[in-house]
Amino acid sequence: MRQNRGPVRGRGAPSHPALSAWTVEVFERYVAARGTEQRAAPGGRAPPTEPVRLSWMARTERREVLDARGAGQYEHTTWGRKYASADGSDGAPF
Repeated sequence: MRQNRGPVRGRGAPSHPALSAWTVEVFERYVAARGTEQRAAPGGRAPPTEPVRLSWMARTERREVLDARGAGQYEHTTWGRKYASADGSDGAPF
């Protein structure tokens, strides 16, 4: 099993087996759903799904009053391999 590079239990710690199983299941469902979506497109001509170079990021609205952690805004980012349709019309999670 590959080791993750995230802060789960320190750099290089192995991922939890449940996370690995979940990731495989989610990926298989995504691939199946994307294939169904592409086949259902008018004329069967949906743009192909390709790797994305840039990371995705979602930002919460800025708040005047800071929260308990002292933050007025959060940014949620992704890591790992990301995919989107070749024309950019699908792929951003937020």
